Amino acid sequence: MPDWIFWVAGFLALGALGAYGAAQRAKQAQGLAQRLGFRFVGAGGYDVVGPFVLLGHPHTIAPGIANIARGEREGVELALFDYATESNEFTSVVLRAPGLDLPHVAVGPPSMVSLNGRIVVRPRLSTPLEFVERPGFKSLYWATAEHVTDREVFTPALLDQLEREPGIYLEALGDRVLVSKTRLKPDRRSRLLTDDEVPAFLDEALALFRLMAVRRGWKPAGS
Repeated sequence: MPDWIFWVAGFLALGALGAYGAAQRAKQAQGLAQRLGFRFVGAGGYDVVGPFVLLGHPHTIAPGIANIARGEREGVELALFDYATESNEFTSVVLRAPGLDLPHVAVGPPSMVSLNGRIVVRPRLSTPLEFVERPGFKSLYWATAEHVTDREVFTPALLDQLEREPGIYLEALGDRVLVSKTRLKPDRRSRLLTDDEVPAFLDEALALFRLMAVRRGWKPAGS
């Protein structure tokens, strides 16, 4: 039997295994959405969550976004989803408050480990900003801004929160804020959060959102 037949059979088997894994993950995400009181949407792209640089925009045509679920907290619209890139997976959420106008800034770990231990530098908006009073910050995070004058977004309170929780990806863009969470496996690649870890992650994302939005006049619903 020709060798190519074994190659084709192997690829088909891997494809079937991948499809099965994706279906199982979607089922799990649907159950989590119900538990959180969210509405499961499923597939989507930049048109649903927003054109964030940390999600590969504009260079990636088909971003690894899956299992979107929509909800609301404190008058803020939430879109919870899985994001995959370079053999890493991140539980992510976009928080949106119509009328909010945040400058375009982003912050995240400088790099991550991909398949076979390859180091991948993460996207950024500019040369990383310097915080002289925090000499160790740049080893944890690169903070960048579309315009250097927008560095005022990175308040001491926001920087303190980030330093307490290494591995956060954060990007603000107009009325939306993206937050993704790194959870490292033994091979130093990121995995999705467990269902039990997600509620605390949403609380953490809301805390980061407040630190940025309140300074721009946003107030929680009912306040």
